[in-house]
Amino acid sequence: MSPKFLLNFHLETDLDDVLEDDLDDLDDTEDHEKKNIFSNEWTSENTVDAGSKYSERRRFEVAQSRLARAAYNHLRDTELEELDFDSELERVWGTRELKERKFHQALRREQDRDHVCSNCGERGHRPRNCLVPLICSNCGNLGHTSGNCRYRTLRSVDEMVKEDKEREENSKKRKEDHKTLLKKIKIANRGTATRPEVPTTDLDKRNNQLRLELESELDEYANKLERAAERRKEKKKD
Repeated sequence: MSPKFLLNFHLETDLDDVLEDDLDDLDDTEDHEKKNIFSNEWTSENTVDAGSKYSERRRFEVAQSRLARAAYNHLRDTELEELDFDSELERVWGTRELKERKFHQALRREQDRDHVCSNCGERGHRPRNCLVPLICSNCGNLGHTSGNCRYRTLRSVDEMVKEDKEREENSKKRKEDHKTLLKKIKIANRGTATRPEVPTTDLDKRNNQLRLELESELDEYANKLERAAERRKEKKKD
């Protein structure tokens, strides 16, 4: 990969569009797998195993292609032949640092002639003297590594799927809360309307009857105690 190609990424990269496209492709693939499960002549066990393996492989391929697609979507519109290599480097590095790297490359040319740079892939210099700036493997921007990237890194495809499930659950919860709120508004708009009388069961009727009988017995017993107390008072007076 030539340095001209590597230096034509935007310094501001947004991966949201790429992630959405990949998720749509992944959903279409899963739907296609579900249809094929019932159309083939395998047993159910072999079909499930083959489908799960294909789904995992597809998820891995989608995750691997994200960075490449992000880089492709954020290339400059200017033709590569019209770009000046030195002027592009000056946007990332200062003039002094660029001269120092060129000087050390020329100084160690014979010593590093068989060494392959792990940054740009060219032979003849080491990464610390490479003229191509560091390229972040997470966002595709220049001048930093993925460890110092300001964009949050998805550690795995499972984490991405987990976030999608959480997003769907939150969306369902918001819809349910909205429906509950609409019901409360309808009830409030009805005003203080009297509720219809709740029909009583046989058990409720029996309980009410026993309660009335108990109250009458207690009243009768209280009256009996009062009469006995009055008779005792009359006997004491005599």
